[in-house]
Amino acid sequence: MPADIFKLFAEHGLAGLVIASLFFMIFYLLRSLSIKDTKYSDHIQSILDDDREERKETRIDNKRSHSQLAKAIDGLADGLRDKESS
Repeated sequence: MPADIFKLFAEHGLAGLVIASLFFMIFYLLRSLSIKDTKYSDHIQSILDDDREERKETRIDNKRSHSQLAKAIDGLADGLRDKESS
């Protein structure tokens, strides 16, 4: 495909070849940037997925420690009530 474009612009001499080369370089640059964006998007998505999983684990740990603290406070409150009533 690029060879056909070069032949098309070659009919216009050196200026045509320079313009064709510029178009080809722009096309190549856009293509390579698009590939890099895809790689970075995949990397960012994997970071977000890992972070989401870590937050899920943290919430589970927080719920577990919250329930343990609630049980301990209830036990202390019951102990104080028993001590006051005696």
